[in-house]
Parts: sequence; structure tokens; C-alpha cells
Amino acid sequence: MPTSTPTSNDNAYYRRPLETQRNLGGDMSMMCFVRPQCPQKFDSPNKHQIKGLNVKALGEIFFPPPTWMTDSNYNYSNLRANSENDDQNWGSFSVNMSMYNQILIETEWDDKWFFMYGRVHPYALTWEIKPEIGNNLQPYTTPALIVRDQGYQP
Repeated sequence: MPTSTPTSNDNAYYRRPLETQRNLGGDMSMMCFVRPQCPQKFDSPNKHQIKGLNVKALGEIFFPPPTWMTDSNYNYSNLRANSENDDQNWGSFSVNMSMYNQILIETEWDDKWFFMYGRVHPYALTWEIKPEIGNNLQPYTTPALIVRDQGYQP
């Protein structure tokens, strides 16, 4: 599988959920600013995607490029991803967190940024999302950011 970023949708590699999580390598921890969207609280532990985490959301994370890569005095622009349709400085994650004894009000999350600390696991989750047009649910696969122990603040 090539390691370079695809230049068009025709040669894009779609990420699929892995068959097993065994022997996939280590976890990565990170602190970042996240804009969570479409938060959903689970009613029972049987519905949790990650055991003990009762809230999920789609999270957008901005990864600013370092100045040495964007400086026009240096010729490092060829290191950056060449994408015509997407902003290569953004990443989408499945944000999973615990929010017990709190009420989730979805409208309070609109266009709000959170500072979060969590672990990025080496497997991807597949969500079903209702598109703006039509009623059929569409699969959406994204890596998981696990936020534990109140590791977030608005």
C-alpha cells in the first residue's frame, strides 16, 4: 500500500474496520483542541462503543503545519499533502468520553471548541450517519480518540 497521499478520489484508499485489535501496536496520547459534533449519550452500558464511556461525538482536530514547512523562503512545500477537495490540516476522530451525572444538551456543543487529553487507538470505528438528502444510513469510518477521567474542558 503506498504511503503517499492520494491526489484524487479515484486512487484514495478507504479505511476499513480491522478484524481484531490484538497485536496492533502501542497507543498514542495527545492533547488537542477538538470541535465535537453530533454528540450522543448512551442510555445503557450495553450500547457503549468503548466500555465505560457513555458519550460519543464526531470530533474535528486541527493540526497546524509547522512554520518551517509553510515558509515560502524554504522549499518544503512538496512535503505537504496535495489535496484539492479536503483541508489536509484537519483530522476527524470518533471522540468517546465519560459524562456520568451530567445532562447532555446538544445545542451547547454547536461551534464550541474543547481542550481534550486522550488516547488514539490504532483501530477505526464505523458509524452510521444519516445524510442531508435521503433516509439511508451511510457508513463512516474514523479512528477513535478515547477521553477518560474528565480529560476535557470547553
